[in-house]
Amino acid sequence: MSLPSLPPKSLAEQIIRNLAEYGTPISRGVGYYNVGTDSILSALEKHYLDAYLRNGGAAFKLVVGDYGSGKSHFLYCLRERAWSHRFVVSKVELSPRECPYEDQKKVYIATAKALMWQNPDGDDEGAIKGLASLLRHTLEEIVLSHGVPLGSAEAAELPEVKTLLQSLRNTPIDNTSYRYAVMHFLEAVLHGDAELQEMLGLWLHGEELSVAARKDLRQFGVSDKLSASNAFQMLRSLSQTIRALGFSGVCLLFDEMDRQISLSSRSAIGKIIDNLREVVDRTREDLPGTLFVYAVLPEFVTEIVPKYP
Repeated sequence: MSLPSLPPKSLAEQIIRNLAEYGTPISRGVGYYNVGTDSILSALEKHYLDAYLRNGGAAFKLVVGDYGSGKSHFLYCLRERAWSHRFVVSKVELSPRECPYEDQKKVYIATAKALMWQNPDGDDEGAIKGLASLLRHTLEEIVLSHGVPLGSAEAAELPEVKTLLQSLRNTPIDNTSYRYAVMHFLEAVLHGDAELQEMLGLWLHGEELSVAARKDLRQFGVSDKLSASNAFQMLRSLSQTIRALGFSGVCLLFDEMDRQISLSSRSAIGKIIDNLREVVDRTREDLPGTLFVYAVLPEFVTEIVPKYP
């Protein structure tokens, strides 16, 4: 991805102001002042984002570095390059208390919430954040480009809308309830059913629903509930759905913010190993078009890697 020599004036002012006042840069426009990792980023872009992943491949990568070494900065740079190739990105900050990697249920919830699509030429205000918003935006973009109002009979008859819904029907999605939830969410957007959108949006984000709401969703074929046992299946379903929406794929960027390993119990470390093994083992077949990146501290290499079976 080649950037102009200078960022837009408004973005340049944000970068300078944040650096001057807080000593930390904003997350947008990092490619304009990135130094030292361009060769690695360009290799990932050329061999993965622009080729292998776009064609349905998948990959798992570790980024290793101590505090202050630039792991988060690197992930933000990768995020911008991914957007330029029509990849949706979710950057999740892992911590032992709020989002421990051994708790796949919390990881899924954080991933769905942090999911983000950004036009590379746009600004932060134009960013689409969250799975439900991404689904809504994808459909609205198709319908409104034809000058047709959502909720009209004409919207549901547009060939592009029918193609999108058919793509979701034909795409292998691991969790059947997930497929139905996505399909009915889009249909609710088409027909202006705000109540159903809200219920299905909460379900897709892994949020708790009332007993009455869960009962209502069963009539739409949405009977599953996010749990520790199906969380990774839900994550795979999310990845598969994004491809079906017409995006190149998804980049899942996990950033270890605290000393996750040293603060974890022996049983938690065992779960972390199991979860990572499942990701590595199933990435190629079950996560098409997915780049899974885990940024860790050096102790991960000394504590976890030797225990990997």
